[in-house]
Amino acid sequence: SPLLDTTVLIETYWSNSGKRDGSVEINLYELVDGQWQQPDSSSIQLDLGAETSSVYASFNWVAGEIPNPVLYIIVDKYFDNGIPVIGIQVQQPISDEGSSEDTTVYIIIGGIFLVAVVAVGFFMSRSRSDDEEYYYDDEDDSYYEDEYEDEYEEE
Repeated sequence: SPLLDTTVLIETYWSNSGKRDGSVEINLYELVDGQWQQPDSSSIQLDLGAETSSVYASFNWVAGEIPNPVLYIIVDKYFDNGIPVIGIQVQQPISDEGSSEDTTVYIIIGGIFLVAVVAVGFFMSRSRSDDEEYYYDDEDDSYYEDEYEDEYEEE
């Protein structure tokens, strides 16, 4: 499964089981909206000897926007007898757009959480400092009250 805009090498092997030498012209075509379109690949002229096999020919095809392209190898311009090229599925590239949006959401949530933690800490420290002052005030007053009571008892 090629990615969009990548070059695909399509390899073919040909044979001639007859008793005479011959040649064929092969082309790669793509069927798009009912119209035959020849990609940038050029035609290949194959000379096939009598009773030969495994004659190699290859085409380069660039994967386009269509997810399931309909490719055919056409022999001697006979479009009715095209050989389908099967198994090619073009994959769209993985986009990073979603991840940047997700990152922004996580940063906002993290910022809100951090502000909440700081606010809770601030209010807890304020309430503690008020309690400490309150207790110190009580202790200070009781000390003075004890001295005051001691002075009256001595008289």
